[in-house]
Amino acid sequence: MKIGLRQTIVYQVAKPRYIPPSETRNTGITDEESSDVIPEKNMWNAKISFTLLLCASLTATKSEADSLACEEKEKKLAVLDLAKESIIKAKDLHPTCVNDDPDISSNSSKCGVKEKVSAYLDIAMNLIDEARTNYSVCDDTRNITEVVIIRNQTETILLHKKPIDCSQILENGDTESGIYTIWPNHRILGGRPLRVYCDMETNDGGWTVIQRRGDFSPKIDFYRNWHDYKHGFGNITQEFWIGNEKIFALTNQRNYEVRFDIQRVDKQRFFAAYSSFYIDDEDSGYMLHFGNYTGTAGDGIPTLRNMKFSTKDKRNDIWKIKPCTDLKKGGWWYSDCGGTNPNGINNPKADGAEYVNWGPLTKYKALLAIEIKIRPEN
Repeated sequence: MKIGLRQTIVYQVAKPRYIPPSETRNTGITDEESSDVIPEKNMWNAKISFTLLLCASLTATKSEADSLACEEKEKKLAVLDLAKESIIKAKDLHPTCVNDDPDISSNSSKCGVKEKVSAYLDIAMNLIDEARTNYSVCDDTRNITEVVIIRNQTETILLHKKPIDCSQILENGDTESGIYTIWPNHRILGGRPLRVYCDMETNDGGWTVIQRRGDFSPKIDFYRNWHDYKHGFGNITQEFWIGNEKIFALTNQRNYEVRFDIQRVDKQRFFAAYSSFYIDDEDSGYMLHFGNYTGTAGDGIPTLRNMKFSTKDKRNDIWKIKPCTDLKKGGWWYSDCGGTNPNGINNPKADGAEYVNWGPLTKYKALLAIEIKIRPEN
């Protein structure tokens, strides 16, 4: 915690006159009396020093109180995040279904009940989002990327006070993969904390995971609407999509690379990495940008540069026959509907365009697993 005076304090003090011994003959002051003038000057200096020290102590106390208040706000926001995540999990148990029987009213059908439950859950999530707006951003976020230096007898360790991604958590010395809290440095998140999964093992670690598909139960339905893909869904320890708003915030605070870790049904592993990865904001349809390819899986997204995101209720692809989401059964930066489909149906035994696949590696044969992660470029 930094301690310092927030404003300049000016003291106007009557300076005591110092009379040298040579003048005492003319003034009537004896040498013994003149020696008392110097302690009087020191007394004034001591008073000023004490006043400055008191002001510094009061400032430090206020800074500590502000920090505690900020921590309390963050705890409350974390509780709201947990509540929202629980609601998202509940929605996963009530996927949207289609009632194929025209003679049965949707209000009395099972689908009608599921849709009502989903609507109530949406209302609850909106209330949580509204509650979050009542918490102002902590002043502490002005030091969001501040580096605190701790010295010991053997080495100097750099600790990021509020890491903005998993690479800074790794720099703090945390080398185990798992769930961590970060504070992305972007206006759209308002300095709020974000729980993420960090991969600390792959290619020297420091990866922030933004998507995962794999052999988990229950499997998550990725055939969702714009709202769900905007805010994210799933379980970050299993299958999930972190949310387009968060991907936008994360990838616009530094320069990032993106990596696709891919596993075929035969358990063989491959990867595809791209430089200069970021997306635009919602007004631009979360338009996708990336640079050069490196890897072993083949370039699975060559036609997706400058493509906007598509979901089942918002089409942005360029295929003339029908929406790509109808064919692919997931949300993604679709172009002409060919090749890669990371957010399709998770069924490793299947073969078809609607399943999770990586075009140049498996064509339409489904993958066992795929994980998308980002890390700052060197």
